[in-house]
Parts: sequence; C-alpha cells; structure tokens
Amino acid sequence: PSHAADVARDLSGALLDLAAVRAVVGERVESFHAPEAEAFRGTLSTGCRLRLEGVGGAPSSVFLKRVLMKELPAAVKKAAAQPQKLARDVRSFGVEASFLDSAAARAFVDATGVLLPTTLSSTLEASAEPLESGSLLWLRDFSPDDGFAQRDLLAGDDLDRVLASLARFHAHFWGRPAPDVWDSGGHWQPNFQNAAQFETGVADAWPRLVENFGGAWDFLGVEGLETLGARVQAAAAEAGRRAHPFADGGGGPHAWRTTIHGDLKAANVLASPSAVAFVDFQYVGDGLAATDLAHFLTASVA
Repeated sequence: PSHAADVARDLSGALLDLAAVRAVVGERVESFHAPEAEAFRGTLSTGCRLRLEGVGGAPSSVFLKRVLMKELPAAVKKAAAQPQKLARDVRSFGVEASFLDSAAARAFVDATGVLLPTTLSSTLEASAEPLESGSLLWLRDFSPDDGFAQRDLLAGDDLDRVLASLARFHAHFWGRPAPDVWDSGGHWQPNFQNAAQFETGVADAWPRLVENFGGAWDFLGVEGLETLGARVQAAAAEAGRRAHPFADGGGGPHAWRTTIHGDLKAANVLASPSAVAFVDFQYVGDGLAATDLAHFLTASVA
C-alpha cells in the first residue's frame, strides 16, 4: 500500500526512519508504515497513523501529528491577511502539547476512563517568525483495529456516551482547572475573532444564510426571519462576554470554572463500543461547561 511520505517526516523535512520510530516507541519495533488511506491533510495540521510491526511490548500503532506552518497554504495566507490569528494558531499547538503531556491529563484518564491522546514524544519549534514555527506530536492512537470510529454527526447511544464522557471531563477539572492551558478556552471566543464580527458581521451575512437554507426556515417556523440577523448581532457582544467570562483576566463566576475542551465536535471524538476518546486540544483552557456543551451540541448532533 502507498506510504504518506509527505506527512511521515520530522520537522526538518527528513523522512522518518526506523531509528526515529524506535527512539520514541522502543527498540522492539522491526518496521513501520504510514498508510496513505489513514493520513489527513488539514488546513492547519497534517497527520498519519504509523502502523508498527515488532515483537511483544510495542504498540501496534501510534499517531503522528505534524505542523510546519510554512508548508500550509492556509497559514501562509493568514500570515499576510490575519497575522494575529496565525500567532494564536502557533501558540495553540504549544498549549495542546503541554496539556497532553501533563500529569493532569494522565490523572484524568486514570480517574475517569475517558481517553485522551497522551503524548509519547513532542517537539516544538517556536520562532519569532510564525511561519517558521512547527510541532511534531507522537500520540497514543485510537485505531479502527480497536473498534474506534469517527463520525460526521452523533446520535443515539454514541451521543449519550460522549455526553457522559464530556460531563466527566468537566467534573474532573471543576474548581481545579488544568495548568498551562489557555486562560480562556475555546477558539470561538470573542478574543480570537475579528472585531467586525461583533459589529456588523452577523447582520451582513444574514441575507445569504437565509437564502442558503431555503425552505428549511418554513419547516422550522422561525418568526421575524428578516430581522433575526440584526437581533442576533445586537446581542452578540454581550453573549460572547457571558459565555467566556474568564477572557482578559476576567474574574468570572469562579464557582463554575472548569477546564473545557474548546473545540469539541463530532470530528474530534472517536468512540468504540467500550470507550470514548477526545482529540485535538489546541484550545483547551478555563471556561464554562455550558459553553463547551453548547458548542458541541450545535456542531455535532444529528
């Protein structure tokens, strides 16, 4: 089978060899392969499953998450058009590496049975020039061989188990948020968006959204459809402040403070018949469980 050679590399661009894999996983690995069918190339990260062959003691696979900003067209575009967002993205990979390598993450897995892709090894290359920054994470894998699957939308028993696992995540960190994460979690928070979105963005986009959804609005029975965009716009800034009360060092309701995933959606959940795993923790940080839950429900439920 074809090998994802463009992804299975270190940050210098050199192809991974057996010595590099053994340095992370162990000397018992005899060979490895990165199947093209199990690689992904996202807008701001790439990754692949490394399938390992060896003798007892070695895992059957690990997951490699590789980010080199200058290789990603979306990052190059951001560097010119939205440099503040690119700087945020660079920092986010450091936050993810720190959290997944932390004692707090491992203690959560041990205490709850909910799975996280804890790190086997991490390499971060920070630079004053964001496009020269990168990260390479070797992560615990959740393979289809072990029954794990990723779905576009969740329903039924899978949804119930994911919601229960999310509740365990929030409860575990309630009143004792994880260290070395964002002060205010969530990539959708106001501080990470352009100011124009809270001034005119929603109202300006509303006519196009109405047209795109077509007859669905009749089914939903929405009243005052023509003015709904303007009304949402009027409430957007205040809603953002209330949903993210710890931004800008805000005191917020500390009795409700916990650690939130920050970007939980169906694509960031892998479920097997016996376990649930959450992945992609670039925007993990302090927040309100209700905000995390609301984002998940609106983005993930069939």
